[in-house]
Amino acid sequence: MEQALNDALSFFSGFPEWALCLVLFALAILQYIFPPVPSDTLLVALGILVSQSVFHPVFGFLSYVVGAAAGAAGLFFLTYFLGDKVRKIKFVNAHINENTHDRAKKIIEKYGGASYFILRFVPSMQCITIIVMGLIKTEKKKSLFWIISVTVFACLVYYLLGILLGSNIPKLIEILETLGAAGWMILAAIVAAAVTGFIIYKIRSNRKNGG
Repeated sequence: MEQALNDALSFFSGFPEWALCLVLFALAILQYIFPPVPSDTLLVALGILVSQSVFHPVFGFLSYVVGAAAGAAGLFFLTYFLGDKVRKIKFVNAHINENTHDRAKKIIEKYGGASYFILRFVPSMQCITIIVMGLIKTEKKKSLFWIISVTVFACLVYYLLGILLGSNIPKLIEILETLGAAGWMILAAIVAAAVTGFIIYKIRSNRKNGG
């Protein structure tokens, strides 16, 4: 595991930092156009790289945050001005049925722009919430304030989580090596349980949303 980590760090170290910043900026925007593009996971990975001194602690994070804020604001204005035309887009229509739309709308109407803080950390709701805010035409200035503020806050949370994980990788490797095969089996079981739980959650979520 330690060798695999060193290989990964060496791979990223071979690229100019400005090029990696451009990639981070682009991916941060693309997550709002193609939601499957990793967003929070990418930030955790960035934090791990920073903890291993592969990446500058400020430049990479700022590149991602600026891209994420621009993408979120752009998605809001796009849906705000296009209105129901956005619902005709195949991808949007597939993920925002009447059930999902009405549930998000109720929360947004109750809490206003602050609803994005509530829904931002709910899996699959990041883009949906922004789209619904645009569709029901929430007040532009307040919505923009909340969207950008929560985006920056969420990015910081996942970034710091990555740094925390990265800083403790040597300890984790040491523990796994001490436990031997049993340690790797426990780690594999935890990962398998997390993946299985996520898949089950997605299936149930799709069923509830009529997918």
